[in-house]
Amino acid sequence: MRYGELLNSLLINLQGFIKKNINIDGASFQRVTALSIIPTDGIEMSVLAGRLGIDNSTATRLIIGMEKIGWVNRQSSAPDKRVVQVNLTSKGYELQIDLEKQLDLIGKEVELNLNPLEKQKMIDHISHLSWVLLKLSINK
Repeated sequence: MRYGELLNSLLINLQGFIKKNINIDGASFQRVTALSIIPTDGIEMSVLAGRLGIDNSTATRLIIGMEKIGWVNRQSSAPDKRVVQVNLTSKGYELQIDLEKQLDLIGKEVELNLNPLEKQKMIDHISHLSWVLLKLSINK
């Protein structure tokens, strides 16, 4: 199996596992992903779209849907009205905390199924892979 095939398989397995184990009312996988990305001090819409790997118009539709259910709000930047900042509402912040707890439980479940002698190596390798993928996505 080549890297591309392995990465695709990992993506599919992670998505399926997360979809089955994350329970947040009204949350599609895309909403859960966006919720996990938005920092407490907010994020610019274009940066969020880039992190999600979607175009700006798709991100806008996603955020409008999240805004309608009270998870986020959008504000134009004072210096440049074309820049839109996405911020969590108090409800969104609470859901983000709940999401983090659910992700921690998933992590613990995965950890229980790893060879105890290999755990630190696995963490190091996954951290390095994540860093490489981040660098590659920034450079494109």
